[in-house]
Amino acid sequence: MPSCARSFTRVGGPTLTLGLMFATHTAQALEPIPSATDTLFTLGPSLAYAPGDGQRSGFLAGADATITAGFGWGSLGARVRPGETWNAYPYVEVGVWFVVNFGVGYSLGLGPDASPQNWHWFVGLPIPLGSLGSSDHPLLFIEPYYRPTMSIDDPSPTLHELGLLVKWAWPVGSKK
Repeated sequence: MPSCARSFTRVGGPTLTLGLMFATHTAQALEPIPSATDTLFTLGPSLAYAPGDGQRSGFLAGADATITAGFGWGSLGARVRPGETWNAYPYVEVGVWFVVNFGVGYSLGLGPDASPQNWHWFVGLPIPLGSLGSSDHPLLFIEPYYRPTMSIDDPSPTLHELGLLVKWAWPVGSKK
């Protein structure tokens, strides 16, 4: 067993995640997991729940596309609250990551009960599950997240979104 694998068996939680991130250049067994210097394109669905009552509660389904470069990232996506009175929230986000994703974004509210202009925070924990084969195949990961969305024009309550992103990531750019 490689020395880095033996040391990973003795640690857990955030230390393991941090170790995996920084060991990817030297540990052959972890080769499919990208390093911080990789540029990735990620794409996938989301499912979330917003607790509470009224227009800022219920289940939301969505899709997200993200490009990462170093420790920065930018996303485009949309979330929809289905039902008799549906709401849709197309959004743009930018942020940084270091074990945890932190971001800020802007979304439009479309639908009968949506605030037209919103801003939000984003906090997520990407958890790599591995590639679907060799390192040429996409990396699969899940990301539990919290996204509080506040209206710009209206002091209405915040939409407190607790969700899960499932994403596939592909390296972009030239291979060395």
